[in-house]
Amino acid sequence: QIVTGDSWGMVTIPIVEEEPASAIFFGAVFTFTAMITLNLVLSLVVESGLKVAAEDTSRRVREKEAAYKRHIHELDKVCRQLDIDESGRIDEEEFIRGFVENPNFTDIMKLMDISKEDLYEVFSLLG
Repeated sequence: QIVTGDSWGMVTIPIVEEEPASAIFFGAVFTFTAMITLNLVLSLVVESGLKVAAEDTSRRVREKEAAYKRHIHELDKVCRQLDIDESGRIDEEEFIRGFVENPNFTDIMKLMDISKEDLYEVFSLLG
């Protein structure tokens, strides 16, 4: 009854009438009880929010991993297309020609903010 506030007056008023200083005690008990109840409710809400956030983070990681695998497969396919002489290596000429002639390779380079002017530098870094 004290936690819910039900019949609070029936219990405390006779005591407070007999000893007025006890009103401070009962006020503190009522306030403390209310604060504990609010903290409990708040902790449940926060815990639920953290659980949802963790699930969302996990889902985003899985999506990113799947996208990464798709991009790796796509890049492998594009690199095989660039290797005109089928030597298993892409030389500088094939690399530059691929940027001009292969729209998939051009798109990948543009996604990485690599322009045609940057290709020689990029090739030397990769080589």
